[in-house]
Amino acid sequence: MEREVTPQLLMKLSIQLHLSGLSLSDTVSFLEIFGVDRVRSTVHNWVHKADLRPESGRSPNHVAVGKIVIQPDDEQY
Repeated sequence: MEREVTPQLLMKLSIQLHLSGLSLSDTVSFLEIFGVDRVRSTVHNWVHKADLRPESGRSPNHVAVGKIVIQPDDEQY
């Protein structure tokens, strides 16, 4: 059995989405859109290993994706 490697871009985006407030379950659902099947513990391990902290003065609830900013509450900007 061969392990499938997750594209680095999707790993980074998943980490950012989770750190901005998206649940592990929703982050896993996001990955499924791209055909990547991972469990919550895998995403949790990525986040833990990355050991990222928001920069001082930055809002941790915003993630830039291209020209789109996703805000995890009810509104999208």
